[in-house]
Amino acid sequence: MTPTHTPGPWRISGSSLGEKLLIEHGNADTFSPIIGSVYSDKGKLPQIANARLIAKAPEMRALLQDALQIIGRVVADDLMPDIAAPKFPSATMHN
Repeated sequence: MTPTHTPGPWRISGSSLGEKLLIEHGNADTFSPIIGSVYSDKGKLPQIANARLIAKAPEMRALLQDALQIIGRVVADDLMPDIAAPKFPSATMHN
């Protein structure tokens, strides 16, 4: 069984000065179901950083899936060099 999740984009709403930040699905100009809440603990934990990390979950999942496919192709190429596998260009950093 494949686990499912609410697809992105997810966004943060609420005030950083309030008790909680909401993680919502969709854009600010549409109705947004709530995905989760990040509550304040009076400064003991980085509330905004935690909310940002949670809101990026769909994007991180997609990037990890891409990385796994690339790793699988590299491993297959190393184990079975007779089978032509697509070659990926080296990544370049953009500033």
